[in-house]
Amino acid sequence: MRLLRDQKIKGVHNCKLKELDRRCAELELEIEFVRGGRARRELLTSSSVDHAGCDDNKSCLNDAAILQDQTQDALFRTINLVEASKEVGNSTINEHTILLCRSYLQSE
Repeated sequence: MRLLRDQKIKGVHNCKLKELDRRCAELELEIEFVRGGRARRELLTSSSVDHAGCDDNKSCLNDAAILQDQTQDALFRTINLVEASKEVGNSTINEHTILLCRSYLQSE
């Protein structure tokens, strides 16, 4: 972009670049959404429990308990990820607040 001397042409290309960057970010979000949906479907469909062999109530209950344990483990992992994200967010806010306070004190 530095090689363009005509500011009008440079401005047009900068606008196009910004639009392409915005579209790229949108597509990245869509890809993550699709990947998340696929992972959820795999979690629900790829059970290690074979339900076709439920001959009596006891075996069906055991199979259900195994599936419930797997689901609970997945939920705990999700909760841990959310907590980790909260910690990162809080530390970022704290760092930003400290920087703002420092810049305010230095300006006085």
